[in-house]
Amino acid sequence: MNSPNDPSPVGTFTLRRCLLLSLPALIVGFLLRAAFVHSIPEVFYGSDSNSYFETALRFWQKHEFFFPEKRRGLYPLFVMLSPLLPGSPARDTALLQHLFGLLVIPAAGWVTGHVARRPALWVPVVTCLVALSPAALWYEHEMMADSPLAVVFAVTLAMAFPLEGLRGRRLVWFLIGTLAIVAMKPHGRPFWLGLVMAAALIRWPAWRWGWPSFAVLAASVAVILGTGSSKQGSWLLLSSTLPLVDIEGESYPEYRRLLAPVIRETYARLDEYAFLQMQYKKALSTKDPESLLGPEWPALVKKRERYSKATKALSREAIRHHPLEWLRLTSEKMGIAAAFLPTQTSFAFHPAEFWAAQAERNDDRWRKNASEPEMVYERDEPAYRAMVAERLTRPALVPAWIMRLGGKLTWTRVQYAKHVPPRVRFTWVAALGALGICSLLTLRRWPFAAVLLLPLGGYLLAIYGIGDAVPRYMLPVEWLGFLLACLGADWLLDLALRLLPARIHPKVVEQKLQPAHPDLHGGDDPILHHL
Repeated sequence: MNSPNDPSPVGTFTLRRCLLLSLPALIVGFLLRAAFVHSIPEVFYGSDSNSYFETALRFWQKHEFFFPEKRRGLYPLFVMLSPLLPGSPARDTALLQHLFGLLVIPAAGWVTGHVARRPALWVPVVTCLVALSPAALWYEHEMMADSPLAVVFAVTLAMAFPLEGLRGRRLVWFLIGTLAIVAMKPHGRPFWLGLVMAAALIRWPAWRWGWPSFAVLAASVAVILGTGSSKQGSWLLLSSTLPLVDIEGESYPEYRRLLAPVIRETYARLDEYAFLQMQYKKALSTKDPESLLGPEWPALVKKRERYSKATKALSREAIRHHPLEWLRLTSEKMGIAAAFLPTQTSFAFHPAEFWAAQAERNDDRWRKNASEPEMVYERDEPAYRAMVAERLTRPALVPAWIMRLGGKLTWTRVQYAKHVPPRVRFTWVAALGALGICSLLTLRRWPFAAVLLLPLGGYLLAIYGIGDAVPRYMLPVEWLGFLLACLGADWLLDLALRLLPARIHPKVVEQKLQPAHPDLHGGDDPILHHL
């Protein structure tokens, strides 16, 4: 039970209550995932999956312990150990990721129960939305680190509650969770920074945390410095700022000269560049002499160190000179990603369409390097073809209305019209989410705002400020969007109760208006008092 002085909701929201309120969502989520795995037992081995599986391939075939620069971390280790399990890596990965993904449901319920004024109402709503998310269901079924990253982030954020615990021994375990986030995937770095900043604000002064906490922080910094590709980050940032790069300048003139035609072309289409960035992204890193940037560009790309410095310098200069336009493009990419997250994988829940999409990727692998799919499916090509033929006879058990529900619960929609660039439009869910954010921006609720909004805002700004509008990068924060929308709906419920005519006894009205968590709205805040 929470301390009476805890700035989180009163000491009635226990783990037992959280599990009881989350139980319907856990049952629904488990049944939905069981239906998906029965219909399609094998994981989707996508375009990026082979880069994660390369560690396993080289370890078991060549006895080399190798991590690609982009894929160092916990997930390649998990994939490397999957051949030791009873089934094939394709089946075991799907099963384990679905089971692991269920942890997001109680984690989201735990956070909601400590932040929402009416946990009995909103915990079941938020957890059921998480359980029914088509995006979460799909990415748990693909061999990629995005779903495990979402799980580790949700569990780590849940470890922060009740917030009074961050002033005690639980701080070390919370920091270990942040270490797991950056070890899972380099995309977790903004989460790590936001969560550590929030912990520093809540438990100030940070230099009194003690040596175990600083040991974990040092390990986190070591992981951050040892993972990811700096070259990739620099050219991705250049692709995000390409229309804003100055053609004239003293630094790196050879780069500016070759980029000039493309800069003019993209600047002319600046209003729709957020939709077009993917077309130019690959051209900036290609070594093909017939690329969009001409035959001289690949020679610059091959000079790796200078290429990284040049692309980084040109990008930062563009942001300094045009900060508002860069923020507009970044915001628009967030909107595009949010709009397409629930629907971009609608094909995947039907066996016929799933295996047709899988064949587009695997047919080439069987021709070029048959040992790779042989290890993934633990069978040769004829046996693989026979397996696919059997899978095609299985019915699609995931209900079609799951996709329709996901399409309606998005923060944004993309509006298309003739002769004008597409536009991102906000939905009613976004309006509720904005109200939810505003409800956190009060003096007494600032600890909640710090823990929730610092990692959320930092992640979105960093990921979409550097990269393009990839929908799956929204997955780790989708459940937070559900939570914020429910906080906004709760604020409207409070307003409605206050505006209702007092037709009943005044004392009853007063009881109805009494918040479920009085320490969020009145009395002394022990954290503020501590500061």
